[in-house]
Amino acid sequence: MALTVQDQLAQAFGYHRAGNLAEAARRYHGILARDPDHADASCLLGILRHQEGEPALAVELIGRAVALRPGVAGFHASLGLAWQALGRHAEAAGEFGKVLELNPNDPAAHVNRGVAVRALGQSGLALDHFRRAVELDPELAQGRTNLGELLLEMGRPAEALVHCQAAVALQPVLAEAQVNLGNVHRQLDRLAEARDCYLRAIRLNPRLSAAAAGLGLTAMRLGCWDEALAGLRRAVELEPNSVEYLRYLAEAAAVRELYDEVEACCQRMLALDPGQAVAQNALGWLAHQEGRYAESRQRYESAIRLQPDFATAHYNLGVIQEEMGEPAEAEASYRTALRLEPTYASVLARLAGLLRDDLPEADRAVMRRRLAEPQLELADRVNLLFGLAQIHDARREFAAAAQCLEQANALALTERQRRGVAYDPAEHHRFLERTIALFQPPFFDRLAGAGLDTPRPVFLFGMPRSGTTLIEQVLASHPQVHGAGEIPLARRTFDEIPGLLHRDDPPLSCLAVMDGAVVGELARRHDERLHQLDGGQAARVVCKMPENYFYLGLIALLFPRAVLIHCRRDPRDVALSCWMTNFTDVRWASHFDHIASRFAGYRRLMDHWRRVLPSPIHEVHYEDAVDDLEATSRRLLSLCGLDWDPACLDFPRNRRPIRTASLNQVRRPVYKSSVGRWKSYEHALGELFARVGSGGDPQ
Repeated sequence: MALTVQDQLAQAFGYHRAGNLAEAARRYHGILARDPDHADASCLLGILRHQEGEPALAVELIGRAVALRPGVAGFHASLGLAWQALGRHAEAAGEFGKVLELNPNDPAAHVNRGVAVRALGQSGLALDHFRRAVELDPELAQGRTNLGELLLEMGRPAEALVHCQAAVALQPVLAEAQVNLGNVHRQLDRLAEARDCYLRAIRLNPRLSAAAAGLGLTAMRLGCWDEALAGLRRAVELEPNSVEYLRYLAEAAAVRELYDEVEACCQRMLALDPGQAVAQNALGWLAHQEGRYAESRQRYESAIRLQPDFATAHYNLGVIQEEMGEPAEAEASYRTALRLEPTYASVLARLAGLLRDDLPEADRAVMRRRLAEPQLELADRVNLLFGLAQIHDARREFAAAAQCLEQANALALTERQRRGVAYDPAEHHRFLERTIALFQPPFFDRLAGAGLDTPRPVFLFGMPRSGTTLIEQVLASHPQVHGAGEIPLARRTFDEIPGLLHRDDPPLSCLAVMDGAVVGELARRHDERLHQLDGGQAARVVCKMPENYFYLGLIALLFPRAVLIHCRRDPRDVALSCWMTNFTDVRWASHFDHIASRFAGYRRLMDHWRRVLPSPIHEVHYEDAVDDLEATSRRLLSLCGLDWDPACLDFPRNRRPIRTASLNQVRRPVYKSSVGRWKSYEHALGELFARVGSGGDPQ
């Protein structure tokens, strides 16, 4: 006996429910071939096409069913879901609205319409729908989940918690529900609970990118940076086209100073979305760190064009302008950033350093109010305390300045520990001892003559705040000298040793097998980088980096005719300046023990270089330069093989970029009040001064 159409439909639907979509589709088509106006078959085939990822075809088939029989709630609901899959949320909302006209108490329809209108930006209406769905069916997990998500998005995490917990109780094996609950816990600062939720979600579904990202973000808040990076890298691996995940990963990598990874993330973000102001700003910051001022400025300006209310980009542009000798423009950029974010701690601190005792009282009042906030971020508190110390120092309120500095440095130490970049004196000691053991006369004899025979490089080094910026500014004011600024070229060259030897060992471990060919290649690469800085135009290029003294052994091999200038200053003034400076990359300057041990290691290494280095080390004392700048300048130029030029005494007019904490000092004529400055702080820092000693070197 022949089957009726209804029986045929039942059979097709049986295959459909069993997951045999191909056979179900064949049978639905058979029914429609005999009866093109069969609304049920058309709708079910449309639902099947939706399942197969063809929402446009689903809309056509289900729309045909609705046109044939418009009063069926299920047809409208299915059509709404198909429209939603196409991103046509207005059409979806309309269909779900028709379902509710037919059945106002359908909780699923309330949820679906809530999802659609939420996508249209109608959060209030969506909230009403989700609340109604939960009232109608408290056991509907979908209603609980969406209500919790929206409440969290609206900044109401305490309310969201109840519903997300209910969703997990209703569907404990649904990974997405665990993620939503984790997001609520994270918003409520219940970080241990959040972490547990994300880990459960990952166990349930290892490929859920939102769980990996949530775990990474929670680990960031907990200061567990290895876990944070692992989670965010996994999220990006699972969803490589997520700009949001790439941004999070870039932020975590920046904290751990993994700048190559930051750059890769930002470049990928821009490839996906050229309008990403955050990526432009981050790339500008990276270019800034490497002294590429033109590119950096262009990136910041691009970020501002893309997002005019981007306060951080205005702030970063101000830093560039300040370093390039444009104080008025810098202040204007800082003021714009403050107008956008009136309590921006970094901006207030930067203004304090720029204007010092000329900073308006209104700004000082904001700084004090922010410091009184119990929940102020640690990094912001550090910035503000260093800024206030600058103001007190300029007003000769030394006791107040010392009090601010004591708090600022203690918190800076804690902040570095939190980020996992704290200074390790033992590790540094091992580095120095290994350096001294390896760089011995036989090593230099073995590789003599392998470097480049060029007098162009001039290397400036010494302790931070020892006068390296002043000496570079004087030399760079000569028409035949290019000042490269404070960029870590020597460190970069040192770090390239393992790669050239095809080894994974640390650079120091590779020195024993390094040959002349590697020395020659390192010198060529370094020289090429110098060429990129000045186009090969200058007779001398000054490579100024205080910690170049670590790499003098390698430098002497690469450039045997380079001029090596050791800047020295009373260690007590150096220690005070380091204590007063809010360094981003000097990790040892916030604790007396670290400063004292660092100075002792510096002296030990310099004594070693004086004994073994095949190149002469020329020393210049900051105090001598301040006392008689012309005599010091003439001697330095003679060492560089250059004729005297009076422009060197007019160095404040040189508008080359200056990145260091000395940027404002070297824009002014030499002043002698910087000599013996430590005496004003002897009451507070006497212990530190006693430990670093006096004279030209630390004791």
